[in-house]
Amino acid sequence: MSRKLLLVALSVVAVAIIYVTPAVAVDCSGIRGDVNNDGAITGADVTYLVNCLWLGGPNPPCIDQADINCNGKVFYDDIDFLILYLQGQYTIPCE
Repeated sequence: MSRKLLLVALSVVAVAIIYVTPAVAVDCSGIRGDVNNDGAITGADVTYLVNCLWLGGPNPPCIDQADINCNGKVFYDDIDFLILYLQGQYTIPCE
């Protein structure tokens, strides 16, 4: 088998595996502000949200938990509110 044909065959198999593999269900913690869904609200959640919104990182596993100000969308102001919450200067309104 030629090398080119082998690469094409492996590519087809890889694509088939990606499309056949079922999505993994995420069990959300339900804690508003727990952006990375690890069960606690910490600076890691700020980092995750900055990575998502500014650097093109992955979306939060549980999108509602990243909506810190409870306005129905995750946007840059949620970063500010999360930092204020961690400093004790903000109360999450929909908890």
